[in-house]
Amino acid sequence: MIIGPGLAEVDVPLEKNFRVRERANVTFRAEMFKVVNHTNFGLPTGSVLSVSGTANPSAGLITYTLTSSRQLQFALQIGC
Repeated sequence: MIIGPGLAEVDVPLEKNFRVRERANVTFRAEMFKVVNHTNFGLPTGSVLSVSGTANPSAGLITYTLTSSRQLQFALQIGC
């Protein structure tokens, strides 16, 4: 059995509503994905032997990540 590294992810949305005059509303929204920018590694290579029966030199190595890097997204909505 191979136990890989855990998965850590923190997403934060923020929203602020503004009243402009009596009839108009403005909403600002910011969304932040993977705020701590923690690298989430994939599972290590599990095959100890290669197809030919020799030792696999990449056995136990982690060669990829599961998630992308930090992302920010902004939105502005104007309503009457």
